[in-house]
Amino acid sequence: MTKEFDLIVHGATGYTGRIICEYLAGIAHAKDVSWAISGRSEAKLTALAKRLGPQNPPEVIVAHSLQADSMADLVPRTQVIIATVGPYLLFGEELVAACAKAGTDYVDLAGEASWIRSMIDKYGADAASSGARIVHSCGFDSIPTDVGVYKLQSIALDKLGRPFSRVKGRVEELIGEPSGGTIHSILASLKASAKDEKLAALLRNPYALCPGFQGPKQPKAHLPVFDSEFDSWNAAFVMAEINTKTLHRSNSLLSHRYGTDFLYDEMLVTGPGEAGKAAAEKASDFSSMFSPDEIGR
Repeated sequence: MTKEFDLIVHGATGYTGRIICEYLAGIAHAKDVSWAISGRSEAKLTALAKRLGPQNPPEVIVAHSLQADSMADLVPRTQVIIATVGPYLLFGEELVAACAKAGTDYVDLAGEASWIRSMIDKYGADAASSGARIVHSCGFDSIPTDVGVYKLQSIALDKLGRPFSRVKGRVEELIGEPSGGTIHSILASLKASAKDEKLAALLRNPYALCPGFQGPKQPKAHLPVFDSEFDSWNAAFVMAEINTKTLHRSNSLLSHRYGTDFLYDEMLVTGPGEAGKAAAEKASDFSSMFSPDEIGR
């Protein structure tokens, strides 16, 4: 069945949504892509569409994330929808539900593991039945980790005939700062886990996104450590929690292409010596990012 659009960006007027739309505006005409932007404010969407230029401008669609009927009307119109409305824990479920039912492919930027697991549990069967591909964490969390390890393991399988059983992910440099949406998503997850020990235990489990599978204990990566292989101190990396869970989910969905005993950790490289150690200790202290009041403790 031919759809009206190739893709829709939902939540287009937010920080990340605008970046995605600016990129798409540069390629949509050349690639002959039919697309639209959606969100709750017609005025903001219209203003954005005008800023994106005259060549193949997106159509504007008013759609409300918290209204099931609105999402159900939106998703059958497109082949794929890019969801940028966060925190997903608060605003994401109705769109996932609609896509899973309608067979519309879906991608998001979610880093909220507890919410992702609930979407898997609630709508995985519907998506399998309709043919919808529901793909979470398609941004900085967790594309570099997920695709990077897949490429590495593909080389290992091709050259060695077996995957690497142990992979270390290391981040040397970060440019930029988290958006407001990212901060709100982190806070929403922290507040929820502070009130629910079962949820907190789920967030600590590296296999939280792999229903029915529990692999080996993974390397500790939440404390500063000196790694002689890199001749450097390593710090806990704020994205590692969701990236590691996503990676193990991919391995599970690939019928354990990397093995059922696969080990992975992801850390921030801070350098050698006392300066590297001090930097690792500072970078590993995530509690300094938020006050106890912000996370409800």
